[in-house]
Amino acid sequence: MQWKTGNKNLRLDPEFRKNLTIFLVLAIFMALMPIGSEPHLWQKLNLLFHGWLHGGMDWFDLILHGGPLLGAIGYGIYGLLRKRQ
Repeated sequence: MQWKTGNKNLRLDPEFRKNLTIFLVLAIFMALMPIGSEPHLWQKLNLLFHGWLHGGMDWFDLILHGGPLLGAIGYGIYGLLRKRQ
């Protein structure tokens, strides 16, 4: 993967790209669980948006299904910022 920023070319090292790919695939899988019905992450985000997310299990589900996706995005941003220095 290569990004052009001004005069610099940012190229992620192969080990980081491999880790990020695995992390993203697993995070997307967790976000889409259960397969076949409405994903729990979407249900919990709807509950949160409407102000109906009250139970402890609902918050746990939101963190369980949304946390890995946020972690993967954060890991990708970390890798890009690390390469800029």
